[in-house]
Amino acid sequence: MDMKFEQNSKSNVAIVLSSYPLEHSLDDFLKFFVEQKLIACASVIPECTSLFSWNSGVQNEKEQLILMKTLKNKLKVLEALWVEKHPYEVPEFLIISTNKVNESYGRWIEEIL
Repeated sequence: MDMKFEQNSKSNVAIVLSSYPLEHSLDDFLKFFVEQKLIACASVIPECTSLFSWNSGVQNEKEQLILMKTLKNKLKVLEALWVEKHPYEVPEFLIISTNKVNESYGRWIEEIL
């Protein structure tokens, strides 16, 4: 199978990584961002364990891991709304730039956003 990739060294597609409390439903939360055309799609890893420092101690929490696919020009608004609506006091919002994206996948993201 011959895969075609965008020829430029950096694509316009970005991946945002975040976590969300396991006890909260993600469906309506993520649907809002899709409907607002801030993300093309989100992949959810339904349960993971996160260990982190918080309030002078080490926390061990069950969370959902989210990989959101978007365009770089959507990141500022996406981050502002994500932080505003997320239930955590300090929500995770990590941006991963992409160097190469499958041409048809990149085109699909561009078309829907």
